[in-house]
Amino acid sequence: MRLDNVKVRRARERVGLSIESAAENAGVAKGSFLRAEHGEEIRPSTARRIAENGLGVRVADLVPDAAELPSKADIPSSLEELLAWAETETHYLTLPDEEYHRLWEGLTTEERATLNKALLEERRRISPWLYTWRGMPAGPDRTRISRMWEFVLARMIIATARNYEAAEAEAEKARVAGDEAQAESALEQAAEFQQAVAA
Repeated sequence: MRLDNVKVRRARERVGLSIESAAENAGVAKGSFLRAEHGEEIRPSTARRIAENGLGVRVADLVPDAAELPSKADIPSSLEELLAWAETETHYLTLPDEEYHRLWEGLTTEERATLNKALLEERRRISPWLYTWRGMPAGPDRTRISRMWEFVLARMIIATARNYEAAEAEAEKARVAGDEAQAESALEQAAEFQQAVAA
């Protein structure tokens, strides 16, 4: 990924550090810091260390303005890298299939709501980058990004189905126990999540 070289330099100057000191604080090689300050390609993990440890800011503060469409070199090559670059707290979307499918099993309505909120936040944070494929010329980069976009869409559809199945199971148990209010709450939460995914 690439950081905005002007933003990196200004952030470093604001904290009054030399390139050597900023690199040392970040725990990266001086050459890595120089590449960042010159707008050259660096690893997402290096960008995070430079931003947070070296300069005391977020990576988002150092990326090019959102209005600028990132170049193909700026978009991480995997969904895991993209989630790291977007600074999401969770990475549920990248879990192996079997583990992902089991996420909702045995969770209460409240626990499912927390999980679903995290998934929606992951999607929200990476959507601007995933949608860049639409404006790209045909080629391998467009194909790679559009496949990531399709993968995220498929994962959200799976999330909707698995969450609804878990809600139905919880509602059935609640009805057997005579707790109609809990049954309704579980199903309402599932419907709300389905609407949020479709939005």
